[in-house]
Amino acid sequence: MLFPWSDETFLAEGPMPTQSRQARQGEAGRPTVVPAVLDGEVPVWAVGEDGGAEPAGQCLVTCTRSADGAARFAGIRGKIAAWMYEREIYRQQGFAVFRGMLDGPTLAILNSEAKRLETSEIVAPSNIRTQHVRSLVNGSLLLEKFDPVLDLSKALADFSSGDTILEASRLLLATPSVTLFRDKLIYKHPGAPGYPLHQDYSWWHPVDPSSYCTLAVCLSDCTDDNGAIQFLCDTHHSHLLPQGERRALRPAEIAALEAKKSVSCQTRAGDIIAFHSLAVHWSGPNLSSASRPILYLGFIAGFRPELYGEHRRRQTSGLLADLRYGVHGREACFE
Repeated sequence: MLFPWSDETFLAEGPMPTQSRQARQGEAGRPTVVPAVLDGEVPVWAVGEDGGAEPAGQCLVTCTRSADGAARFAGIRGKIAAWMYEREIYRQQGFAVFRGMLDGPTLAILNSEAKRLETSEIVAPSNIRTQHVRSLVNGSLLLEKFDPVLDLSKALADFSSGDTILEASRLLLATPSVTLFRDKLIYKHPGAPGYPLHQDYSWWHPVDPSSYCTLAVCLSDCTDDNGAIQFLCDTHHSHLLPQGERRALRPAEIAALEAKKSVSCQTRAGDIIAFHSLAVHWSGPNLSSASRPILYLGFIAGFRPELYGEHRRRQTSGLLADLRYGVHGREACFE
């Protein structure tokens, strides 16, 4: 099953002739083509007789019916038109903001989990997973992030594999299946420093840079005062560092981007910032009196369960580091 809903479809690469919804069953008993109309754009995936999905013409998406699929999809369908618009913004400038993606109860649960994790017994400056930074105000140590985090919280894990997140990632990557391969929760407490200009791809070279994206789930309002994420528009077409170098941009490399437009993503709690692996971005320090927690979820197109462990190995060095990290494997591919 490619999608969990029913015979509904979405995701269009461009205009196609208006068609009524219909399903032609192949020998395998799955839809061969399931077209659906959304403002004149018909998103469809062609499904072969063996159940495999292949693009046919434009970007195509299909799914088969399940007992609860239609009800779950009904709750998302109202957002699809806006998602498609934001996907075009993402493709043009390398990032986009999906507004109002989380409701109040969901936000409350995720923020409660973030606070609970802060008191976890594994939090320590010596633990690679719970990295700390020095406060710019008084030099004290501040918990900066959990990396990874999902195996420590069922609530965060359930949210990260829910319909809203998965369909947004499929939409951006134009694929019927995605694999989660990185996750972290950054707190950015008051006094925490910012992050320099960088491209995420610089830390992950062995894949096609267009095949993965990051969803930054804002658990609180993000402003310039508390260190909102900032982007340089239209920097997602090429990697700016020599292949193999894992670092932020240097002054000369930044100077070459002087003509690029800078955008600060001022967001509200419940918004999701989506950005391309090559999009140049950074953030300033948190100069406010409140934390700015964001849950970062990295998705890659297709079934790539091996990437989670490989990503962790690249961020650690040696057996001791792996033991301190407490890595838990990821096998899930969401189809």
